[in-house]
Amino acid sequence: MPVIDRPGIFKVASCAELGIKKSKIENSLAIAAVIKFTITEMWNGKEWVEWNYAQHVYAQLWFIGKTGQLKDNAVDTLRDVLGWDGDPDSLTDGTLQTPECKVEVKNEPYEKDGITKNSFKVDRIYRLDSSGSGIKSVAPDVLVKIKAMYGNRLKAACQKQPSSPPGSPVSPPQSPPSTSIQTYPDSDKNGAWAAFKARQQESGPPIEDDELDATWHRALSELIPGKLEEEFTPTDWGIIKHEGPGLVIPF
Repeated sequence: MPVIDRPGIFKVASCAELGIKKSKIENSLAIAAVIKFTITEMWNGKEWVEWNYAQHVYAQLWFIGKTGQLKDNAVDTLRDVLGWDGDPDSLTDGTLQTPECKVEVKNEPYEKDGITKNSFKVDRIYRLDSSGSGIKSVAPDVLVKIKAMYGNRLKAACQKQPSSPPGSPVSPPQSPPSTSIQTYPDSDKNGAWAAFKARQQESGPPIEDDELDATWHRALSELIPGKLEEEFTPTDWGIIKHEGPGLVIPF
């Protein structure tokens, strides 16, 4: 049966296949659960509708990191959503019968022989009774970093009193206001990716290539929303080059 060919939120039946894979990176201890889901319905924004097209979608949950550490988010998903008991055997011998659940599929395009190809994979897995299609906030450790970097500046900005009461007429400025928009030198995709990769290498233990690639594409969508990658201008790539590395969170 063909695999999924578009992003979206889908309802999936008990997984069709389960397995374990090890990282191909030399000296890496990373281990992932590989899951093949069978799609039954799609969320159209208002309701679930029957799905009669591409039937399968794949997920990889790296529950052991490169240095042998447990990856809490993956373990939590395997335990709380799929009912895993922590026994690696149950991921390979067919004894784990996963419940019906929801998956969010995203496109993670890649280049091969100079051609950009689409790769639609499971980005998140939710319990069927969860509100997984709503707003997703950052993890607690990421929030700590955000507060450390920006907390004082944000508090100071929010404590400033307006120059006039709300609703009163606004006088025209006496001089042109200075712009606060940050500008950067133009760049290209290769330059942006090099900066992104360098930041990842110096920020702590390296992450899996799949995860780094997914983080890269999330950075593109957050910093330049509403544009396809092939539509990016040199100005856009300049923003990615200088702002994107700051979105890399060490694992």
